[in-house]
Amino acid sequence: MLIRYFNLYLIFVIIASVIFSLMLIKVRQLLSGKFVIPVIIIIMLPALLGYIYLSYFSSLPEVAVPNLKGLPLEMAIIRLEVLGLNGQEAGKVFNRQYSEGTVVKQLPAAGRKVKTRRVISLITSSGQKIAYVPNLLGRSVSQAEQVLVAQGLLLGEKKVDQVTNFQPGIVLSQNPLPDEEIEVGTVVNVTISASVESAAKKKERGFLIW
Repeated sequence: MLIRYFNLYLIFVIIASVIFSLMLIKVRQLLSGKFVIPVIIIIMLPALLGYIYLSYFSSLPEVAVPNLKGLPLEMAIIRLEVLGLNGQEAGKVFNRQYSEGTVVKQLPAAGRKVKTRRVISLITSSGQKIAYVPNLLGRSVSQAEQVLVAQGLLLGEKKVDQVTNFQPGIVLSQNPLPDEEIEVGTVVNVTISASVESAAKKKERGFLIW
């Protein structure tokens, strides 16, 4: 449909160019005769070339874009070439669901009809990102959370252990352990200290310790 509108528009431009050229010829006495023909060519040539290009483009057959999600990049490009389309990697994104080099997104989307020779942009997975668990022992809860966020990790469950030789809110243990390799976005659970005295005060105030 869009191609038809372009064709109609270019036909209109050509007709308008011809009319304008005829008007220009009528006033050629105001111009030197040697400038009339070049002016006509300059006016009509872009419209004529555009019409020829769009006429050729509109003659190309249409095909439906296949679903390439989950395919390796090389296989996706081959599948597109079989249909007369061209595949091109347009970037990488982190995606833990798909292995590195696998297509996770495509533009245009699957099912859309396009002209042959169209370039299909493919976004691939950069694979799973690995992080090393930092040592949180002896840190406060707020410090531990800051360190985890800097590594792309999350602070998870905070269990409480009532001890007398630590200030409240200090990390006593963690899971996973320091220096373990885990995926970015993994939750790290910790056990924090809470003195017996502070626990008793909270019970008196009716607070529930988690």
